[in-house]
Amino acid sequence: MEALRRVVPIIAAVILLTLLGACASELKTPPPQLPPTLQTPTSLPEPTVHFSASTPPPEPTPTADLSPTPPLPTLSYARGWMVSDQISGDPLEESLPFWAYLPPGYGQNPDQRYPTLYLLHGLNFDENQWKNLGLAAAMDELIAAEIIPPFIVILPRVPDISTYPSSYNARIFANNLIPYVDARYQTLPERGYRAIGGLSRGAAWALRIGLQDGELFSRIGLHSLSMSGEEINSWVSKLKALASQDRPGLYMDAGSSDQDQDSAKYLSHQLNRESIPHLFILLEGEHSTDYWAQHLPEYLRWYSSEW
Repeated sequence: MEALRRVVPIIAAVILLTLLGACASELKTPPPQLPPTLQTPTSLPEPTVHFSASTPPPEPTPTADLSPTPPLPTLSYARGWMVSDQISGDPLEESLPFWAYLPPGYGQNPDQRYPTLYLLHGLNFDENQWKNLGLAAAMDELIAAEIIPPFIVILPRVPDISTYPSSYNARIFANNLIPYVDARYQTLPERGYRAIGGLSRGAAWALRIGLQDGELFSRIGLHSLSMSGEEINSWVSKLKALASQDRPGLYMDAGSSDQDQDSAKYLSHQLNRESIPHLFILLEGEHSTDYWAQHLPEYLRWYSSEW
């Protein structure tokens, strides 16, 4: 028994040493290798920098060929400018927008007043038509050259009333648009300083509105007029009934290739029969924006020739 007691500790020690050796052997096993790291970094997009109103952008890095920064434009009265405006309320069926051209120097002297020209657009166009023909540039150039005096130009959208007779548009002008313009802008509100004109169907409405109330306009321009002979006769009769000093000045022009040139020719013929003074010019061209843009300076000179 004594011998057995001595052997058991020895056996236990041997077993313990064997287990420790096995654990040490297992710890020496290298871990599995991870995939290799990419050496080429993936390119990223350039960041977009947003600056707040209170944070100025960084100064640009100067380079040899850096051009100087152009100066900011300064406020100047050397040119006129276009103002978008509108009227609304009874009896208007919807708001009536318009552009107002204000001449160079407008607003510097609140006591200065200007003549006013109303120009009407044609069928399938709106208040932008005359503006797109280059009205502002033409006005600026003619005023700078002292060919015409500075004056205000109103470019209204004409309500789509194509059926004659109708006094709707004439009433809108007389009772709404003209009083609004005279109250809001520095106009000369007398008849002698107010004119109206139009293109194509706008010319027909210029004649209707201009003659509906003879106290409103001193000049009426009809550019490429499109109007029936029956209606022309009715307006000639009205002109004939007016005293000579109450008749507005009349200007008519049309292109020699204009499909509607007979309207202007017939009106001129009927006016001649009644010995009513007017100016009629037949020019080369068509019923087109190119024709009207080409002769726009002539129109502006005629409207303002007595201002």
